[in-house]
Amino acid sequence: MKYSTVILLTAILFLFSCEKDTYDLINANHNKMMILGHRGMGELYKYPGNTLEAIEPVLGIGADGSEIDIQITKDSVVVLFHNNDLDNRVNANGKIFDKTWEEIKNAKYIGIQNDVKIITMDDLFNQIKDVNIYYFSLDCKLDDRYKYNSGYRKLFLRSIKKVIDKYQFNKHILLEGDLDFLMKAKELNLNVECFLTLEEDIDKKILDAKLNQLRGIGISLSSLTNSAVEKAHKENLYIMCWSPKNAIENNKAFKYQVDIIQTDAPIHILQKTNRYNYEYQIP
Repeated sequence: MKYSTVILLTAILFLFSCEKDTYDLINANHNKMMILGHRGMGELYKYPGNTLEAIEPVLGIGADGSEIDIQITKDSVVVLFHNNDLDNRVNANGKIFDKTWEEIKNAKYIGIQNDVKIITMDDLFNQIKDVNIYYFSLDCKLDDRYKYNSGYRKLFLRSIKKVIDKYQFNKHILLEGDLDFLMKAKELNLNVECFLTLEEDIDKKILDAKLNQLRGIGISLSSLTNSAVEKAHKENLYIMCWSPKNAIENNKAFKYQVDIIQTDAPIHILQKTNRYNYEYQIP
């Protein structure tokens, strides 16, 4: 077989392999997918998630925004942090709700990049250029000791509202939580897009979201089914999916026609959808 023929066959096989990863997107979000980085650039990035160093790059490469994990301090400052305890993640210990912001504001993440600090949501929004063009999904990490306490929940939501009101881009904030939490947000006039996430029964989750006029439901990729997506879209509810780890899982989420993806592999999905900003230099 001639070399040129081999090249031609290889090119054809490549085109067919690429075609398998391409799907027509038909969803409730005007047939578009909102792409959010999971805690920024994802768990494999060199900088810790939920930091300015991880979030700025995902916006720079073309993502619509980022999912962030948030908690509140004893003095009601909204802080980006995932774990229940500070221990073993930063050079501080204890629980965030037991600390004032003054006590932990200089806490640095432990790792190869050892000069990365915890950041508040206010500081994050303040440091991102044109922040109101982006979307942020808030995964609210309620303190395990008080997570079902009504007063604590309202305090958490009022703390979020204070920051959001300052920047005036409510509809670009996606709030994740159980039904009680989201209803309390509505009572406090927290005018954001609400996503029901913690209900195990998907059919009940869809029904509750519809009856309470929520924007949609949040669901893990492993729990997604074609039936759930079809039922949600029939009710004009968005599906927010987390957190594909790689290209294969991104493609799976894309095939399910989800409306919003929180991904640990943002580069792949942005390139797949021809939205990657090649002019941006990732730090």
